[in-house]
Amino acid sequence: MGRDKAARVMSCTALLTLLAASGYLGARPAQTATVSVPMTVETVSAQALAAASLEETKQALAASREEALALLESVIGDPDADEEAKEKAFSEKTAIAVRMEKEAALAAVLSQMGFGETAAVLSEEAVTLIVPWQAAENEQNRVRMIDAATAQTGMPAACVKIILSKK
Repeated sequence: MGRDKAARVMSCTALLTLLAASGYLGARPAQTATVSVPMTVETVSAQALAAASLEETKQALAASREEALALLESVIGDPDADEEAKEKAFSEKTAIAVRMEKEAALAAVLSQMGFGETAAVLSEEAVTLIVPWQAAENEQNRVRMIDAATAQTGMPAACVKIILSKK
């Protein structure tokens, strides 16, 4: 892997970790616009996405999760690890698998609704949807996205964030 691509993958991984932890992307404030539904739309430029396409973002997220799952699997399979550590690792591995399943189901539902290629990232307290800006141009589409996210995850509408990808 070339040095530039490795740097981009590392940047994407770091940004996705931040996204999953806090529901925001990037360290600097994003431009925000309040809409009449109970949410704030954050517009993220291509620069804030570290020059990554949505597909590259998905790949970086998948790579990061695979790394975390491999680490957890090594704890679970370690004969020297105590039972409490193994149980905690198994619990975390299960939680990651459940989140991944819900994210994939939500992305599939949004795609079936005609919103094109999207990504969903779940955390304990929020659902973040990364969608092409064209898909969320009007309020009706944003409300449909929020309804789908709440139906698929069980989280309230106030916990759904939509990030518009300009790429």
